[in-house]
Amino acid sequence: MYKISPMTHSESLEEAQAELEQLRAFRIELESCIARLEQTVLGLAALWDEPRDAVPRGLTELCRRMFRATDQDLSPVAVRHNLERMGFELARYENPMAVIHTTINRLVERGELTKVLDIKSKKTFRWAGSSPAAQEALRKAADKESAILKLLEDVRRRK
Repeated sequence: MYKISPMTHSESLEEAQAELEQLRAFRIELESCIARLEQTVLGLAALWDEPRDAVPRGLTELCRRMFRATDQDLSPVAVRHNLERMGFELARYENPMAVIHTTINRLVERGELTKVLDIKSKKTFRWAGSSPAAQEALRKAADKESAILKLLEDVRRRK
């Protein structure tokens, strides 16, 4: 944790910004770990017909967490396979692949997933937080936040 007393304000600000960046990186790693564990719990619970109240059951949230849990690109067929392995009841849908495609496309529209073409020119998708563009956007946002904090610090010094 940063200390204000023995340091100058700018040193304190720099230390706080560095800590904030480390915590943001840790949060991303932690969310990925949680999503992987939730998938494990779902899969194991399906094997023994255990209640799965600790993890989401909705298709959108399961897809979201599935993509968050991996750094690999996933095709809609891979998503279907993973949902089946986790015990999700796809049989209740007349056309499960259409529902999966619609869910994925909505996540793309919201900016949560990125569309990627694989080597065979097939569409795959990845969690936007793991894409270089998303990482760059996060860095720019952090830089903008730093600039605003520095500006506020300058204003406070002038008073």
